[in-house]
Amino acid sequence: MKKYISILSIFLVLLVGITLLTGCDKKEESVEESEVSETSDEMSYPDDGKTRLILNTEGLGQVAYYANDLYQLEFDDEYPNQQAFTILENVSKVNIDAKADEGWTFVKWIDKDGKEVSKDAKYTITVVENVNNIYSAVFELE
Repeated sequence: MKKYISILSIFLVLLVGITLLTGCDKKEESVEESEVSETSDEMSYPDDGKTRLILNTEGLGQVAYYANDLYQLEFDDEYPNQQAFTILENVSKVNIDAKADEGWTFVKWIDKDGKEVSKDAKYTITVVENVNNIYSAVFELE
């Protein structure tokens, strides 16, 4: 009986050890993947030939976009857009607009490299095809 308990104990110890080792490897892999994605400067998307427009905010305010002058998005104070993402097809120019929240002032639009592209809240961008067109509206406290 003691021999049976010893063999069973050894088996359980091995099983627990293997489970812990396997679990640790998976945790390390997921940490490494998340560190890579958090440190990347630009969101990565598949190289599918699509053109993307990504709008962000720095500070408190809203952003909107529209692809032609016939249709303009209105700002919705109940459901403000502080980020926007769309895939563009057959569009060469897009109008972007920014509106500061109460107590804040719109300062400028910047591109993904941090370069100022306009000090006007309403701005028309020329879309670069097959890449991520990333712009941020910068707001400051009044």
